[in-house]
Amino acid sequence: MTRPGLGKRPSAQTPVPSTVGLLFDPTWSGRLWLTFVIPVAWALVGFYYILSTPANVRSHDFFGHVQYTSVIGEQHRIPNFNEGWETFQPPLYYLVNSLVPFQGHDHVFLVRLLSLFYGACGLWLITLTLAAHPLDFRLSALISGFIASTPTYFFLFTTYDNDSLAMFLSMALIICAYQALHSPRPWPWVTLTAILSGASLLTKYSSAPVLAYAATYSVGLAAMKMVSRKRAAILVLALGLGAACLVPWLYLHSYKQAGSPWATNFPWSDPVLVVASPLKALGLPPIQQFALRPRAAAHEYVWLFAFYSSIFGEYDFSLSAAFLWLVLAVHLVVDTMAVVAGFRTRRSRWVSLALLGAALIPLPLFIRHPQYLVADYRYRAWTWVIWALAYRNLLVNPGIFRVPARWCLAFGIALHFVWLYYHSIH
Repeated sequence: MTRPGLGKRPSAQTPVPSTVGLLFDPTWSGRLWLTFVIPVAWALVGFYYILSTPANVRSHDFFGHVQYTSVIGEQHRIPNFNEGWETFQPPLYYLVNSLVPFQGHDHVFLVRLLSLFYGACGLWLITLTLAAHPLDFRLSALISGFIASTPTYFFLFTTYDNDSLAMFLSMALIICAYQALHSPRPWPWVTLTAILSGASLLTKYSSAPVLAYAATYSVGLAAMKMVSRKRAAILVLALGLGAACLVPWLYLHSYKQAGSPWATNFPWSDPVLVVASPLKALGLPPIQQFALRPRAAAHEYVWLFAFYSSIFGEYDFSLSAAFLWLVLAVHLVVDTMAVVAGFRTRRSRWVSLALLGAALIPLPLFIRHPQYLVADYRYRAWTWVIWALAYRNLLVNPGIFRVPARWCLAFGIALHFVWLYYHSIH
């Protein structure tokens, strides 16, 4: 008997392989415990990374986030809108952090460990998603390892920043929404989708695109008659109910105190952040400019920054431009192969379309606020789940890309660890 996504059930006639044998068993997805191997291994490396780096390293508005938590933890109240740099943000992340004793560096260290936990859980969701599709353990480890070792993944899930919780909840939301549409028992997944919708929005406003994305996806599948209209409507309603949880906060905290429900403290008009020519920024830079100064060029061209930040965040490093180019080239080759290969079969086509659609998410905000930061990948990090499926399709579907892709993923992991050695452990 075969259970969907869990392989064959062991029987008396089928000997269970040894622990070492399971690691090389193509039916590994029947052994649920193996889905924890990569997340635990990553968490151990991430723990060493936290020990080896300063508290505010490669973080965003570190002191503003700590201040927000300190007001809740020490004064037992939600800070006013203009009380601090980050006090316009929704409160869930800081309420969770306030449960950690606020005692200087110990507090920051423990919250960074919480972020590490979110990252390990997100990686487990990715691995579990791969396990739901028949896949050799070695290939799953290759995909999960490639994503998890990316510098941006370490930045996002080892810092004191609400992006860590927001993107973990968003990844869980994407998976639950998919299950709500396709599972024979949708109601538990619909309930989880509604809860995660509200929780992600109450963590950070940048989670809003994932709700719109899930709603668009469900409507699209219903239009193509791949799911029933009733099920799609129920999912959209669940997403709407989750979004409604944000309304009291927007009214009482933003509208009543700042005069607008969409008010923020973000410097939209900061000349350092605004690009000189928005139309030019939507194009591509001269090859020579990007080759010699990849990070500087990325700050002038929004699509380039979106790609660069998905690997290195918004940071520059002492390693040579040639090394940065090598890492960028590996990612560009793998990502291009994954998107192209996805159009080979009808079943995997939606993954490639989903990724192309996600790439357009920064465009509306950029048109209104022409800043390169709106394209920062940390606002769309939930797409790692979709990229995992794209890499899976690339590695298992027949075609000329399958073998080169495996070597590229393995080479990419090696390059990531070279970066990790020189910029944290070394």
